[in-house]
Amino acid sequence: MSDETLTKVLAGLQGRRFRGRSDLYRWLRANYKRLAPRLAQDQVSWGVLAQEIAAAGLKNRKGASPSADSVRRIWGTVCRDLAREAAAKAQRRTRKYPSRISPNWWPQVVEPPRPMTSAGPPVLSSPSVNESSLGGVPGRQSSEVVEFPTVDPSGAPLAEGHVFYRGQSMLRRVAEQLARIDRQAREMDRFK
Repeated sequence: MSDETLTKVLAGLQGRRFRGRSDLYRWLRANYKRLAPRLAQDQVSWGVLAQEIAAAGLKNRKGASPSADSVRRIWGTVCRDLAREAAAKAQRRTRKYPSRISPNWWPQVVEPPRPMTSAGPPVLSSPSVNESSLGGVPGRQSSEVVEFPTVDPSGAPLAEGHVFYRGQSMLRRVAEQLARIDRQAREMDRFK
């Protein structure tokens, strides 16, 4: 097929957007926004609309003048098709990621600085975690760094960066975050 022939075929198809639909369907669909409010409020009867459509020269698929019942049924088809298209468009729209931020983005975690002791090696373990080490006096915020035990209850040392908290071994930063959340929850519970 030559380019010229293909261009003619494609130009002919552009005018036939709703293949297999009647001129009446195309006209109702093209004038949907103007007709919908009036038909919803029963300002226009189907019989009067069918007469006006027939007077304008529109025909149904068989080439006959449309009846009031056929106009009503085709209007229902137009409404259904437009609702389906709107739902499909909304579904396509929500599949996209909602912002320009990459879906793989993850915030950087920065550990707070640890206090340095003036003499001797750094303190690596504490005998236990209790109310005073989780934030001092209940109801008072503390900015101290919480020290966690670095050995499990049997006395075995934990891996580097791990501490013992709430009956299990976990990363130090996770234990610190959990302790901070626990302090904040207690603080909020105080005001209930």
